[in-house]
Amino acid sequence: MAKIGFKNCYYDRIKNKILLKEQGSNTWDTYDYKPWCYVSDPTGKSNITDIYKNPVKKFPYTRKEQIEPHKMSANCIIAESDLRPEVKFMHERYDFANLEVDINDWNICLFDIEVAGSSKYYDDQPIEIRNLDKQIFKTVELYDFDMKYPKDEFEVFDIENNIWTKFNNSCFASYEFPAPEKADWPINLITCYSTREKKRFTFGLKPYTGDKDKLEDTTYVYCRSEQDLIKKWVSWFRNMDFDIISGWNSVSYDIPYIINRCEKLRAITQKTIYWERALSPLGMDPVKHEIRDRKLEGVDLGATFEIPGLYSIDFMELYKTFGKHDPLPSYSLNFVANLVLGDQKLKYDGSINEAYKNDWNNFVCYNIKDVTLLERFFYKLKLFELIIEYAYDCIVTLDKIYNKVPTTTGYILRFLHKTNRVLNDKKENHEDWWAKEECYKIPQPDGSIYYQNTEWEDDNPEFRKYLIMYDISKGKDFTAFNDEIVKLWKPKKIKGVQKTSMDMFKAAYKEFKKWPHPFPEFQVKAGYCYDYPGRHDDDMSFDITSSYPHHIMQFNISPECKVIHPRKEDVESGKVILTDVNEVGFLRTDDAILPNVVKKVFDERRHYKDLQEEAENAGNTELANLYDNRQGVKKIIINSVYGVSLATGFHLYDPDCARVICRSARVTLRDWLTRYLNEYYVSKAIIKDVEKEYYKVTLSAGGKEHTFFYYDKITVMRNGKEMTIRAYEFNKETDLLGVEDEICKS
Repeated sequence: MAKIGFKNCYYDRIKNKILLKEQGSNTWDTYDYKPWCYVSDPTGKSNITDIYKNPVKKFPYTRKEQIEPHKMSANCIIAESDLRPEVKFMHERYDFANLEVDINDWNICLFDIEVAGSSKYYDDQPIEIRNLDKQIFKTVELYDFDMKYPKDEFEVFDIENNIWTKFNNSCFASYEFPAPEKADWPINLITCYSTREKKRFTFGLKPYTGDKDKLEDTTYVYCRSEQDLIKKWVSWFRNMDFDIISGWNSVSYDIPYIINRCEKLRAITQKTIYWERALSPLGMDPVKHEIRDRKLEGVDLGATFEIPGLYSIDFMELYKTFGKHDPLPSYSLNFVANLVLGDQKLKYDGSINEAYKNDWNNFVCYNIKDVTLLERFFYKLKLFELIIEYAYDCIVTLDKIYNKVPTTTGYILRFLHKTNRVLNDKKENHEDWWAKEECYKIPQPDGSIYYQNTEWEDDNPEFRKYLIMYDISKGKDFTAFNDEIVKLWKPKKIKGVQKTSMDMFKAAYKEFKKWPHPFPEFQVKAGYCYDYPGRHDDDMSFDITSSYPHHIMQFNISPECKVIHPRKEDVESGKVILTDVNEVGFLRTDDAILPNVVKKVFDERRHYKDLQEEAENAGNTELANLYDNRQGVKKIIINSVYGVSLATGFHLYDPDCARVICRSARVTLRDWLTRYLNEYYVSKAIIKDVEKEYYKVTLSAGGKEHTFFYYDKITVMRNGKEMTIRAYEFNKETDLLGVEDEICKS
């Protein structure tokens, strides 16, 4: 029996149809889409509520204009009208379903292309040549000359500079990278591997005449021309009924090159053959998208294409995002293959274009080897199983897995629907009450106003540092530290009165516990860290596991529970939990969305980790990998909650929630660190650590002084026996030096 799960869901806007493909089926089912949303229930009897516990009812409509009267009403609630049609459909169908991944039912195409990019002139470019005696003149095609004529015996006519010259100095030898947006150069090899069929196919422009064993069980298809190659490959691809196509850097290079090359071939051949349309299982044209990267704003990353009905998943980006590894210096296929597999790409002599022209058989093997590396990644890393698990957990299509907003929203939707709640539409306007009420208003030197996340820290660590450094306590005579104070503080003229360094320091000390702090150099902005460039000694790094999620649960942080300016009696009675951000509290409820989502995910993750351990102990590697993927998915969801709360596209966007999460975590870490260090500095552990740093013993042996440190080895005599001990174990009263030669060698 096939496991329940979806493969792809596509909304056809023109026909107003939902197209669905599920596990266990090779066909696409079609459903009529009938729009709907939720609006206020005037009777108040509905068992369905919005996130604020207001009763709502389902409202079907045919045109969006029918919703407008409800939106115009000040008291009317609108929920889930802004969700995409396919999102609504999938949640209706799968919210209560037990979805399971059957990776064997998915057909994933792992592929790689090779492009004949060298000269900016095509292989069939006619060129004039002559021998060095200038007696033989003829016209040949560029490819024929490059392959058949000894270049040191002939000259070519450079059509750009109008001169006779050696080939390597001519315009025909100039190299140009085969950019995907131009797609000027022919595709001469495509190798694909089907995960369902477990077979490999290579399509090439030249016959393979080498050792068949080197093809590694690959079916080789010879193509008479590039058009023939594209035609045969597209026909084979369509018949294979792939669900996903994936290569290394394929989204940025291989996919756009293939599609742009199809367009280029139409211009060359003057034939209206839309090969790229056949790549779509739905027979639709690819849709062009600009490649965006939030970390590289303003940088043009080119474009790629969405192929309707077919997921294009870049294996490199998949490994970057979901692979279990520290940041790497390089994400090239060769580097990662060495790291993960202890293997590498096939080597060739000279440039890749020389390999293509001079050693076709090895060039074919080079292309096949790239794909075999992807195959081994697929079976070892199991990243595709992980992302499908992720998509099933959040009820999203695979093209959304890199965006935490739709995935987190999807998980929350599923959670709400199981408790008869629905998600309110996104707010169109987000008013910042901090600025409105001029909370924590900080004038800047340029005259602008900065509204801080929270007030200045009461217990200012920077000022405290100076108090401790100079042993300054209440009632202390500051004059004893006058020289140091002069170094630290600058005189200042206040209201026409010149204040000395000492006056400034005394004022700072007096106002130390007050807000706002009068000295900007000691102001600490919550949620921000100041770094001081350079090398520092005695640094420590601390972290609290899952700090943000735990604080969400601790303070019941969720937008629908937020209380601004909570009343004193509500805080004292326990009705409202006051946070470390002044004027922001949260209702003490049992059904807050974000805390309950986080708790649910935590419990699920703990469950799967326990099952993973049981499977590992039983030696069931396959089952252990399954549970490892599931617990990994839960970790991704947990870690996404804080980040999306600051994304304006998120339905539960709320900067106050984000402020409280960040601030609370910071305070907790600071307080925990303070307590830990205080305990450490009065414990025996510090004595041992100091000893390790400074302990040494000096011994005389062989007429020389020898110094040994804490862990250094020393040969001694104990009870007539020779033995080796550490320096810190040496007893000057009872230990005798061992063989002097050994000591001297130490």
